[in-house]
Amino acid sequence: MLSYIVLGIYVFIVAAFMVILWVETIHTNKEVVKKRNKKIKEKLKMYDSNKDDYFDRYK
Repeated sequence: MLSYIVLGIYVFIVAAFMVILWVETIHTNKEVVKKRNKKIKEKLKMYDSNKDDYFDRYK
């Protein structure tokens, strides 16, 4: 009986630890995606501004 209680507590601790890691991973992935999207937007802005210069140059 006591071994089942100890096993239950152990499983509960491991499950809680896994949930904490899972939530942290999702949060950091959101941050990484935001940074990546920001870089992509900056590159697209650079491309758009270069395109405008190109068309202005060859009118």
